[in-house]
Amino acid sequence: MNDKVYHKRILSATLLISLATCLFMSCTERLEVSSVPINYPKVINPPSLNVFIENSGSMDGYMCNGSELKDAVYSYISKLNRNTDTTRLFFINSYIIPYKKELRGFIKDLTPQSFRKAGGNRANSDIGEMLKNVLESVSDTTVSIFISDCILDLPQDAMDFLNIKKTDILNCVSDKRKDFPNLSVKILKMQSKFNGIYYYSKGHGNPVRIDDKNRPYYIWILGTNNNIAFLNSKVPTSEIKYGFMNEISFTPYVSVPFEVSSKGQGKVLNAVNGQYEMLIKADFRPTLKSNTEINNISNYQTYSHDITVKEVREIKAESMYSHYIKVVIKNANIKEEIIRFKTPDIAQWVIDTNDTSGCDINKNMNKTTGILSLIEGVAEGYKEETINTNFKFSLKRK
Repeated sequence: MNDKVYHKRILSATLLISLATCLFMSCTERLEVSSVPINYPKVINPPSLNVFIENSGSMDGYMCNGSELKDAVYSYISKLNRNTDTTRLFFINSYIIPYKKELRGFIKDLTPQSFRKAGGNRANSDIGEMLKNVLESVSDTTVSIFISDCILDLPQDAMDFLNIKKTDILNCVSDKRKDFPNLSVKILKMQSKFNGIYYYSKGHGNPVRIDDKNRPYYIWILGTNNNIAFLNSKVPTSEIKYGFMNEISFTPYVSVPFEVSSKGQGKVLNAVNGQYEMLIKADFRPTLKSNTEINNISNYQTYSHDITVKEVREIKAESMYSHYIKVVIKNANIKEEIIRFKTPDIAQWVIDTNDTSGCDINKNMNKTTGILSLIEGVAEGYKEETINTNFKFSLKRK
């Protein structure tokens, strides 16, 4: 063997060893993940609570014997009352009418007779005006609850009217947020037995008797997301008995507590088949979003196509965090990333519950005239809040 051939073989062997070493190193390469801690402010002093229940004529049918509304309100407000500074009770229609007795008496007085006795304009209440009055009571230390069937009294030109009402609600929310930018709104769809007279809008039909049918109504919770999250941690809305159906919420952007790690809870990620798996533990409770919205991976965006949210699931055990986010990383050269939790679209249940005709209650027993316009009005007040929260983290080769 001449020297030339010998050196070629040595060079080839060296290249093979180098290539094997590079492949081995790339397969065993590790990444260290880190993030900046976020300290979310905790509620030190429980908020005060204002409860407004509409006593317009359209609500009389919910005040029958066996009404889930009365059971739900009594159970929910009683539990909240144990976790608030003070609780004040009101009837509301065209006026705010303070209720002087205790909570038990308030529930006993949820009757058509007591509604009439309380007074106010029970025939033509305006939900925009009622919401404006309720919002005036909201502050950094006060959460307000508004309970109503939220039915809009449609005129003949319904579509123009619905757009006007949508704008009315937008104005209420926007005006409040000018001075109170931390305003958050959570709306619960409830269901209760209805036994009484259903009043059509003028020109849409004569009043009809409804006997023992389930009808939707709504509980609005208004305050800072911090105070609402505090109350929700004590009395989860999803656990309300007696007719809870669905929920939707609107909040400003909020930085939530989270931490990043490997699946083994350390900070070092090992490559498996050229990919890295990372775990984010996050507290989504300040966002006020439902589990359905949080668990929907289409609500997450990343800057890099090499980083993907694969799964989100609730943490069932007691923890300072509420959810796990499973993240897959395909590129070890990424140094920094932000995963954005987008503000979800209007929930499908709102669209399915909406009625735009105001006619034929027997075909629309599970629907509410104009509810989509009301909730879209709230949503418009948060249209700039396209991102609900972010998770920023760094990656470094080990």
